[in-house]
Amino acid sequence: MDRRALALIGVALVAGALWYWRSLPANYDECVLNEMRGRDRVMHATVAKVCARRFGKRVQVYDTSKVVWHGDALSAEVTYTGQDYVLTDGVFRLSSKSCKDSTDQDYSPEMDGVALTAGGPIVVFLAGAAGKNPMCMTTVKLFGTYK
Repeated sequence: MDRRALALIGVALVAGALWYWRSLPANYDECVLNEMRGRDRVMHATVAKVCARRFGKRVQVYDTSKVVWHGDALSAEVTYTGQDYVLTDGVFRLSSKSCKDSTDQDYSPEMDGVALTAGGPIVVFLAGAAGKNPMCMTTVKLFGTYK
């Protein structure tokens, strides 16, 4: 094969790679639109999950049964023992009574928590909101990204 043929093949490969790279979606919304093209509406939930995973979109975590927390007078750390999500932030309420004995009035106002490191626990800084020793925590809202 001569040099012209090799150069032509090289140029074609580079052009093809550039065309492919430019056709990839740049964000979550473009991803959903591209992936849904020609598909039935029943595929939307699956496509949305795939694109959310691909672009790290923040989603609400509804399964709070896998939330574990421990805390002291200054802060509480919230971790998720499930395999589906990496927690990013949440809204919580704490009580200085046991969960069994706590009523709605015993819980603190809603408090925001945020993961300080990627994949790390969510930290809620208490600032005395739940009394001296929080014994119970309830999750109001929990957010994360798909693993």
